[in-house]
Amino acid sequence: MFLEAEDEFAYGLHAHFLHAIGAGKWSGGIGVEKIFDEHGHLTFSGVVAFRPLEALTFSASPGIATEGGDFGKGEFSLHLECIYEWELGDFHLGPMMEAAFEPEGFHYALGLHLGVGF
Repeated sequence: MFLEAEDEFAYGLHAHFLHAIGAGKWSGGIGVEKIFDEHGHLTFSGVVAFRPLEALTFSASPGIATEGGDFGKGEFSLHLECIYEWELGDFHLGPMMEAAFEPEGFHYALGLHLGVGF
């Protein structure tokens, strides 16, 4: 991830737990993001995802971001993601990109999406 306010790169990890809404193209759930930097960045969010094509997903995740795990000082954040994935049995694999708007500034990510269907 590129952290714009700090002008540096850091590793990050996202986990989303989504459930399809009916048989449609929408799903909803929860998410968490951890950025492994000196600030202890941690975000918890709700997730709404839209799948206009079988392999393409757009998601928006409004939530609470904090540094060091102190949610008493947490502030609003918004993560926007785009994923293109291939299904390999119960697994989903493909590129992803993200833009996040948080109190300390923006961060951007290019990465690998790995999903598991339940």
